[in-house]
Amino acid sequence: MNGKSLQIDFITWIKHLRRAKKFRQRAKASYLKVFMACFFASTSLAVPKASYEIKGIQKRILYVANRLMEELPISYVYGGSKVTSINSCKKCNECLLQKSPNPKDRLKKCPSCNNCSLDCSHFTQLVYKLAGLETPYLDTRMMISLDTESLLNRYHLATIPNLSLAEAGDLLVYSGHVVILERKHDKTRGDIIHATGGKDIRLPGQGIQRERNIIIPNFRGPLKRIVRHKSLIPGPIK
Repeated sequence: MNGKSLQIDFITWIKHLRRAKKFRQRAKASYLKVFMACFFASTSLAVPKASYEIKGIQKRILYVANRLMEELPISYVYGGSKVTSINSCKKCNECLLQKSPNPKDRLKKCPSCNNCSLDCSHFTQLVYKLAGLETPYLDTRMMISLDTESLLNRYHLATIPNLSLAEAGDLLVYSGHVVILERKHDKTRGDIIHATGGKDIRLPGQGIQRERNIIIPNFRGPLKRIVRHKSLIPGPIK
């Protein structure tokens, strides 16, 4: 075999080696893709929501709550459950101003308020609904009394075990009242948004309020429960 033949054979051998290397790399990449697909498809290994996704949902909740508070003249009415139009709100407010009914007689004395008024639990449900979160209506009594499994499976709400874990968008439930947590300042204080007929409200149409720096554990009596929509839970809910 002459030198030229040796050179040609050597070049051919190098080419074969390169082809073999590329084949191994492609095979390895394909295996990796299959492995990752199987990993993420596994029902026992769910992929957690990214933190930015949860922050986005929290921002939507607070955005909706702020819009309802700042742009619509909504009155707090016990049993009030919807907001249809600004004109409906104005009619309700005019009636309330004229007749000044007792809090629990407002819907009876002012039927126009059926088209624009909210109580605390209907406010939180409406905020979640407008923020794109599926939430069947639930009053505060049921929020407190339901077991954690029923609360999650039927109403898509998870129980948060203690105040240190509470975050923006969570619901703080008291006996007869529920509010949306806007932000926490420290272990016990924070800002909230809620539908309220409190003594500080002077005129109809001011039923959605922000209260700053409240003492969360004892805002309306003892804090009974903290609940969070399941869309705000990063990963499987146990």
